[in-house]
Amino acid sequence: MNLDYLSLTLLGAALVLGGLLFIQVFAARPRLILVLFLVFILFQWIIVNQVGGKTSAPGLVATFLDEALILLLFSVSVLNAFAVRRRIPINYILIGLGAVIITGVAGALINKTPAVIVLSDILIYLKGFMVLAVFASLNYPEAFLRRLMKLFAPITSLVLFLALADFLNPAAFRSLIGNVVEIDWRVGFPSVQSVFIHPGLFGWYCAFAGLYAFALYLTRRKLKYAVFLSFCLLGVVASMRLKPVGAVAAALAAGLMFYSSRAKVAIVSGTLLLVLVFLAVFRLQIAGVVREQAAEYQNPMKPRTVFYRTSVELARKHFPLGVGFGRFGGEIAARHYSPVYREYGFPRMHGLWPEGRFLTDTFWPMVLGELGVIGLAFYLGICLWILIMLRRAYRVVKSPYCRAFVLGTVMVFIEGLVESLAEPVFVKPPAAYFIFAAAGISWSLMMNERGKVAPAAEEPRPGGEER
Repeated sequence: MNLDYLSLTLLGAALVLGGLLFIQVFAARPRLILVLFLVFILFQWIIVNQVGGKTSAPGLVATFLDEALILLLFSVSVLNAFAVRRRIPINYILIGLGAVIITGVAGALINKTPAVIVLSDILIYLKGFMVLAVFASLNYPEAFLRRLMKLFAPITSLVLFLALADFLNPAAFRSLIGNVVEIDWRVGFPSVQSVFIHPGLFGWYCAFAGLYAFALYLTRRKLKYAVFLSFCLLGVVASMRLKPVGAVAAALAAGLMFYSSRAKVAIVSGTLLLVLVFLAVFRLQIAGVVREQAAEYQNPMKPRTVFYRTSVELARKHFPLGVGFGRFGGEIAARHYSPVYREYGFPRMHGLWPEGRFLTDTFWPMVLGELGVIGLAFYLGICLWILIMLRRAYRVVKSPYCRAFVLGTVMVFIEGLVESLAEPVFVKPPAAYFIFAAAGISWSLMMNERGKVAPAAEEPRPGGEER
């Protein structure tokens, strides 16, 4: 893609004007902009495919638009926080993030990594926390959360309906919507991905939506939420991925531990019965996938196994700092094929050669390999702090609906932690943005309840009066 000087100038001017207009709209309707941001992120990759892929100019813009918007939103939110003297949770995790950055930069300096690679990788690590800070900088009345749930309920229903079409005729459906046409068959069934570009993303989103439905059912005790949860669990199973299946089971168990009610015994019994029914109905499919995955992981050359093993070796060899930002396990190390990969023979391994499909398939090996034991310890500490914050928010928030939202956030964060063992959940959209956005909203609900900020005010509705 070649652009002359005039075209670049016009493009730059358009981006600047667009950015200024975006700031003006965000200042007037911040929560609306954030909701639109989440909707875009959810369908980002299918949009990229529809406009010609990453190699086209529109596809390239759509690919990196999320990071540009995050930087813009974060900058505006921080400036606004200073102006109104509002605290945002980035203050509390700044020590951990500072240690992570210092460790990664020190390792990069030792290994003489170019600055552009280091800065790009820092953005990858930080963008989820930027999203958390942006969402935490606003107030959220219960009415807004209700509208948010009502918006994503039909979106999720559409995703599940299209998943049925993908299951019945995946080749025709994916060709029709311009999605990735490759079909991953497991135990005789296609791995369903609906409108997403990978079954893993579809499985994660079904788990995400289902856990909020479960939280609402625990709080509201309405049958429609249990039914919605059941359809979401069907989606998780249809993805034919063990990661979301195991992660959602762990999250459901954690949600029941957090939940406190006189009816807890009945709720636990009902949930166990639902899980047993699913296990009974899909026992052959689940058992088949487990056998396939167990056989794969016995192979010492499986890419994910190679990453885990190599990350431990790097942590020992480069103790305690690691190899530094942009050199192992992440998107930047793949984009600028890391010399560490050549040193350890990755080009000769399946899917780990330059532009290999498994180069960004892990998370914790990336953290350990790039940041060493120090960076790993601080990143785990940040995750622990978020869990503690969510636990406090669940205890403090009094509105049943808001409490259900916080409980759902507890479960989706735990689901993300479990999935992160085999997926870069905390740095890969849309999962990273949705998880950190939910954590930011929960933090704001807790601070509002404690009276640390002004009561939440409604944004005016289009064409209506301010409420």
